Amino acid sequence: MERSAGLPGHPDFEVHPVGSALVEASVDGAWVGVRWEDGRADRVFGLLLYENQYVSGITSADTRQRQLEWTEVPEDPAPLAARVDGDGALEVTWSTGAKGRFHPGWLRHLVEGRYLPGDAVPAPLAWTVSGLTSLPTFDGPGVLAGDDEVLGAWCTSLAVHGIGRLEGLPTGSGTVVAVAERLGVVRTTHFGHTFEVVIAPENESNAYTSLPLAPHVDISTREHQPGLQLLHCLVNTCPDGRSVMVDGFAVVDEIRRTDPDAFEALTTFRWVHTNRSTQTDLRWSSPVVRLDAEGEPAEIRLSTGTRALPEMGEGDLPEAYRALRLVTEVAADPRFRITTTWRPGDLVCFRNGRVLHGREGFDPAQGERHLQGCYVDLDDLWSCLRMVRRRRLVAESGKTGEGG
Repeated sequence: MERSAGLPGHPDFEVHPVGSALVEASVDGAWVGVRWEDGRADRVFGLLLYENQYVSGITSADTRQRQLEWTEVPEDPAPLAARVDGDGALEVTWSTGAKGRFHPGWLRHLVEGRYLPGDAVPAPLAWTVSGLTSLPTFDGPGVLAGDDEVLGAWCTSLAVHGIGRLEGLPTGSGTVVAVAERLGVVRTTHFGHTFEVVIAPENESNAYTSLPLAPHVDISTREHQPGLQLLHCLVNTCPDGRSVMVDGFAVVDEIRRTDPDAFEALTTFRWVHTNRSTQTDLRWSSPVVRLDAEGEPAEIRLSTGTRALPEMGEGDLPEAYRALRLVTEVAADPRFRITTTWRPGDLVCFRNGRVLHGREGFDPAQGERHLQGCYVDLDDLWSCLRMVRRRRLVAESGKTGEGG
């Protein structure tokens, strides 16, 4: 078998280790069939391969973005022949006369669907206090220092449990931003780049009072709620005012199991959420619970302070209000609530839209309490998880000489 010039590159910046080798390739009309050493067989649409060639004019070597525009191709190229070359790459001969080569590790990632958004994202696991008795806690300075082992463990907890606490962080202003930037980009909202959870004489949220807060999500008034909220404790000398955390997905699962009619009401009937501010007029209409394509909870919009008026038929109102009462009652059940005291240097990050957060009331005359917070979009968390994996694979491929 003739030798080729090493394994080709691939149209992304990932590391694609070569696991099982390619052993056979063939053409079947517009499709290219491949068989692997481990017995797996796949077929790939020819045009999909054509537009993902790592060659000049199709993929930029600098950006790895596609340069090819189909209007520049006179007619759809077709695969005429395919083989596994001497380096283990897939070689395809096109009807244009050109030949394309494809990295076997990249090809395996393609056929296994590892390019999908859920790649490297562990599935969420709904929890009650019987399964998660306290907040998963990690080393804050390790995250700030760029320790990928700690960062990866914290991010995994955020993905699986929807929550993770960092301890031992500096108590200065801006620490929350430094941590958030380990995940991605801070999302500025109508509360600002960051926000201060302190008692204010003129405030635009019940959070800036000493009142108790029922478990809720933030900013249900926007089309896209922030995916993650970070709260960092700078000062806390108050004996009361413990934080309350509830896994909203577990609450929804309980209602689906015990009261299907209420579950349907929560996932069907729409409420308008309004911020009721002197400065902005944000409104968004949504059911309390949005389901994903598989029928599982994807996002919760539950906030007594910002839920305004119904957008539903008059006949739906009795059931809609009954379901609202039920979801708040279940969220108040001690089986679903983790309570914790804020310690200076603690930072809690949680998935807004899944984890409902609240607070017990406190007497401001008994001490001082100051939290600083910010938001990050959820897809930054998924990106962070994939980047931690990528850096690990880069290190491993440097040791083995494999990856491409």
